[in-house]
Amino acid sequence: MPATPDAVVRVVDPLAVDAGPDVGGVAGEPLALGGVRVAHRDPAGAAVWIDWGDGGGEAGVLADGRLTNTHTYATAGVYTATVTATAAGRTATGTLSVAVVARPAVGGVRVNDGSAQRSMVTSLTVTFSEAVTADAGAFEVRAADGRTVPVRVGWAVVNGISVATLTFTGPGLEGGSVADGRYVLTVRGERVRSAATGLTIG
Repeated sequence: MPATPDAVVRVVDPLAVDAGPDVGGVAGEPLALGGVRVAHRDPAGAAVWIDWGDGGGEAGVLADGRLTNTHTYATAGVYTATVTATAAGRTATGTLSVAVVARPAVGGVRVNDGSAQRSMVTSLTVTFSEAVTADAGAFEVRAADGRTVPVRVGWAVVNGISVATLTFTGPGLEGGSVADGRYVLTVRGERVRSAATGLTIG
């Protein structure tokens, strides 16, 4: 009987990228992709590259098979992040969508009607970057001596953007104007929220 040749069995280590669920983040703040896993017999032996989808890219760093990298997106938008793993001549790729939103911001402050020449200050108009909601005490006006000037806040939405008009109340006013002096307006960002996302200014 002729001899039976030995069978050759080749075992191929699995290589896969599990991108996990889509994620969201805030523009200007670090975002982690801890849900992305690289499956391989020896994850440390796989070379990983991350294309963040905004023109940036970097080598992936793994801990227990999970990515530990963070990235900061400069602007709001929806990006596609691509993770590519290479090992023993084989390649695996995973993608996920990254939705990045921006925090609301103060777009500008106008004194009275915006004229540079003024003998009285009767109102301050604060324009935001989007529609917002605000808690009580979101605005504070203080005189140079530390005295707080009470304000009344009126709201309007113009072309989808919130505009707050502050007028002054309390004693010491002259025709609705604060007395001569130096005043500081503070917008308390933790009390102002985006109407769309609920994010505060800061």
